[in-house]
Amino acid sequence: MDKVVASAADAVADIGDGSSPAVGGFGPRGAPPVLISGLDERGTAGITEQEGMRA
Repeated sequence: MDKVVASAADAVADIGDGSSPAVGGFGPRGAPPVLISGLDERGTAGITEQEGMRA
């Protein structure tokens, strides 16, 4: 299964308003800034980010 996409816009194209996407990583260092920027540029609203290992 090929999960590589050409851009952040392609990666977030199916994430709609009010979604709760789970992202990989541990705390601020693991947060995917390109993904978050892609959601912001797209104008997606009401997002609740779920990340692992939150203390």
